[in-house]
Amino acid sequence: QMYWNEYNQRGYVDAALFLTDLKHKGVIDAVSLTNFDTQRMKEMLDAGAEISTNQIQYSLLDRRPEKVMKQFCESTGVGLLPYGVVAGGLLSDRYLDAPPDKVVMNTSSLRKYASVVGNVGGYSWYQSLLKCLRAVADKHNTSIANVASKWVMESPVVPAVILGARNATHIPDHLALFDFSLDDADRDSIASFLASGEQPTQDAYTWERGGKW
Repeated sequence: QMYWNEYNQRGYVDAALFLTDLKHKGVIDAVSLTNFDTQRMKEMLDAGAEISTNQIQYSLLDRRPEKVMKQFCESTGVGLLPYGVVAGGLLSDRYLDAPPDKVVMNTSSLRKYASVVGNVGGYSWYQSLLKCLRAVADKHNTSIANVASKWVMESPVVPAVILGARNATHIPDHLALFDFSLDDADRDSIASFLASGEQPTQDAYTWERGGKW
């Protein structure tokens, strides 16, 4: 997986082509990216690079990949490998009905995802999202985290998601992801609520590089 910090240093195209050559020689199995936007992905593919996946932040809180990247991936066959699908744990039962002054942002991950909450609707809206997800989770006898993860996993351009297990107690709940599927009523309920929040205006990983959300 290749990451590139400064887009104005355009060596990322040559680097992707070099990695593609290594793939053809059997040195590596696949060429993947991390936190590239759609424009740069297109530049690499247009030059002849063979890209397998782009690792990107994608969740019910961060739907920026749906702005342009998802459609691009559908047309090119590039997959998305999402991280942050439960927003560092914020999309879980642990935070349902938690007073804001009791939520401790004691890791860089939580602070990052808390800033995402601020972009999409704020704490009150976020709590309402958790209630919406809890209703879906009750229907399937599962957790909020699993509903949030399943929503991302069911995207046609997502072959897999990255989930963190801080300790072994998380593993049984992760395995329960494969015990249910969201139905049309679930998806409609979630989509209706998401429409009430702030919608992304820019591509994935643009805000982190100093752009707008």
